[in-house]
Amino acid sequence: LKARIRRILGSHSGAVVANSTVALDYWQEFGLRHSPTRRAIANIVPLDEIDGVEPATQVHGLALSGDQWVIYAGRLEPAKNVRTLLRALELAVQNSKAKALICGDGSLRSEMEEYIQERRLGHKLVMCGYVSTLCGLLKRSSAFVSLSGSEGSPNAVLEAMACRCPIIVSDIPGHRELLDDASALFVPSNSAEMAAAAILKVLEGAPAVFARAELARRSVMDRKAERVAEQYEDVYQLVAGAHSVLTAP
Repeated sequence: LKARIRRILGSHSGAVVANSTVALDYWQEFGLRHSPTRRAIANIVPLDEIDGVEPATQVHGLALSGDQWVIYAGRLEPAKNVRTLLRALELAVQNSKAKALICGDGSLRSEMEEYIQERRLGHKLVMCGYVSTLCGLLKRSSAFVSLSGSEGSPNAVLEAMACRCPIIVSDIPGHRELLDDASALFVPSNSAEMAAAAILKVLEGAPAVFARAELARRSVMDRKAERVAEQYEDVYQLVAGAHSVLTAP
């Protein structure tokens, strides 16, 4: 139903705005009756606000001790490949002194909680649910991991980049549009073993780890609200008075 509504609205719109070129491909598949103007406008990354956040010392009452922490943040759904992620985190924490935070909610949360309980990993893998202080947790974490099978322009990845949290992501177009081999480690989305190996490599804390994190940070420095607003204003002026504008997620 959601896709049908989008298609109807897109067919009558003067412009379609998506947050990435990958997301624009979504509209090309529809074969709309006319060709609206298509623009990719990046999501805002509020660097000033993020820079003002202190590293978290606890989450939901859990004190974040001096241990290394690995973090995932996102929906707990099949499309996010969280089953593979969970296995990768299990392997990583079993072969290091690190612990992991799994932030988010979704249809697979109960299954993941049961897995952690059955494997007696509750002291190493922490299900946090939804958190409102993600940037603070990212600044406290030694690595951010996402193994999604597909993405547009994921905000959690953007926030990790802004927080200089070293990144391990699946090798998919959505992640490649934001990062490259100089700013992140890429792994196959379906390999828990390779993801775990990449996590362990990051946890070693070699100078290259911090160099990649700094380059990732630089990649989001032009995503301030003022710049993004100017790009939207250009689109509005293009179609003002003639057509409606559909903003795609």
